[in-house]
Amino acid sequence: MRKALAFVFISLIVSISACKKTPDTNLSLDNGQRWKANIETTQGVANMTQLMDAFVESDDTKLYNSLSDSLKSEFKMIFKQCTMEGEAHNQLHSFLFPMKEIFTMLESDDIATCQKGATTFKAHLPQYLEFFE
Repeated sequence: MRKALAFVFISLIVSISACKKTPDTNLSLDNGQRWKANIETTQGVANMTQLMDAFVESDDTKLYNSLSDSLKSEFKMIFKQCTMEGEAHNQLHSFLFPMKEIFTMLESDDIATCQKGATTFKAHLPQYLEFFE
């Protein structure tokens, strides 16, 4: 019995340690200043903002699914063209990481989930300008 408990305890410690590899989703400023971002990243976020601003709420999940595809295209382009390094790069990942869960919401077959995803994404995007320039 003790060996089983020890195994569970060790497994729990290993699992918790592995979780530290997940990007921290708490954004912070660079000594009170916004982080410097490369132009491609800023343009990609601006493109996402335009997509969200142009999107009209609907009862059709396929429109939200299509929106997710368009947003993910910009998301992938940001990663492909990213030249940021150091803590600015880490902070960018903290900004981008929550988007993955929101994409899943937008890809749902449930309209309420899709609508919540759109609202959440639209609320998330302005954080970029709060933390990056």
